[in-house]
Amino acid sequence: DEKKIEKLKSIKKPVTVTEVRLFLELCSNYKRFIKDFSKIAKLLHNLTKFILITD
Repeated sequence: DEKKIEKLKSIKKPVTVTEVRLFLELCSNYKRFIKDFSKIAKLLHNLTKFILITD
């Protein structure tokens, strides 16, 4: 459906970790229609990981 595609295209780019998680959740509803979804999602999922850096 073209309306649904346009809605997804018009979503602003996620900036915060929460926004990335919500975007991934939304896109996961369409994963069966997206080729190599897991590879793409993995890259975005890696952005949500907490990394502790100590000196």
